Amino acid sequence: MACVLEAPLRMSVLSEVTASSRHYVDRLFDPDPQKVLQGVIDMKNAVIGNNKQKANLIVLGAVPRLLYLLQQETSSTELRTECAVVLGSLAMGTENNVKSLLDCHIIPALLQGLLSPDLKFIEACLRCLRTIFTSPVTPEELLYTVR
Repeated sequence: MACVLEAPLRMSVLSEVTASSRHYVDRLFDPDPQKVLQGVIDMKNAVIGNNKQKANLIVLGAVPRLLYLLQQETSSTELRTECAVVLGSLAMGTENNVKSLLDCHIIPALLQGLLSPDLKFIEACLRCLRTIFTSPVTPEELLYTVR
């Protein structure tokens, strides 16, 4: 399954996607690491408590890029932590959001993050994992089958 919302929901959400949502995703690809970090922080502020914005960002493909940045050793610890926080916020949205995160293989990325020496990053990964595993759509066996 693709790493986005299901087709019927995607069509209804796409019609409501705003230019600002696209702007958040575009900033994730900026060559300047400081601009990427600021983009992730702005994204975090935009999605907290806003399920519509969460769905927009998922549809626009923010999750694969956030996961990529989270896993890059060359990303700053602050950037990696902010990515984990945004992903955790996305997981607090609808069940479809959680399904999309699972389709993007978020669990192995977050588990890998637990090996970091940075406590704040580890805590952000753990909070995100807790949110995902407390969702009724997450099969518990995922925790035991990740390679």
